[in-house]
Amino acid sequence: IGLEVTSAPSGDVARQLLESGPCPSILFSDIRMPGGLNGVQLATWAMQHCPELKVLLQTGYAEEDAGRFPVLRKPFTAEELVDAIARVLSPDPA
Repeated sequence: IGLEVTSAPSGDVARQLLESGPCPSILFSDIRMPGGLNGVQLATWAMQHCPELKVLLQTGYAEEDAGRFPVLRKPFTAEELVDAIARVLSPDPA
């Protein structure tokens, strides 16, 4: 896909990165993370900060609620990840 990746060890650090830099094309986050923000909270805040941002969340917990955001269930293959990101970034996600 050709995307540049920036990682963060927690939702709090990810928020700081989003506040201090340009908005990325996509936010790919686990739902459960260390720190004060979980992935759904981070995604909700990020969408307010960067309205054009696309979001894809991941989780290994079947009962996890991703709210309105698309979720990729673990475990997944690299191909499944690339396909999910491509769908989210497409102008008309299916």
